[in-house]
Amino acid sequence: MTLLAHCEAEAYFLGRLGPLEDECSDHPGAKLYLGPAWKEINTLIKDRPLNPSLEGFAEYELKLLEVGEKALIDMWGRLGLTFEEYADRNFHLHVGNPIS
Repeated sequence: MTLLAHCEAEAYFLGRLGPLEDECSDHPGAKLYLGPAWKEINTLIKDRPLNPSLEGFAEYELKLLEVGEKALIDMWGRLGLTFEEYADRNFHLHVGNPIS
């Protein structure tokens, strides 16, 4: 996801579509897994100014982490992985069949 964020930022500054909307848009992995997860994260990123001030940055970072964590767990769910999370943030991983 970090690499994807860097690619998206470069595409943005070059005035191009990001890789999931352009050259990788027809790839099954982009359609089923990365695309939906990235869309959730990118929606939050695009709502924030490119040069955030320190004011509100901590809250924004926590929101981004929350959205990103949910997006990744949802993506892994589409891959057939589900989690049972406990209050201490430990978890059990269950493996099933991916969506195809």
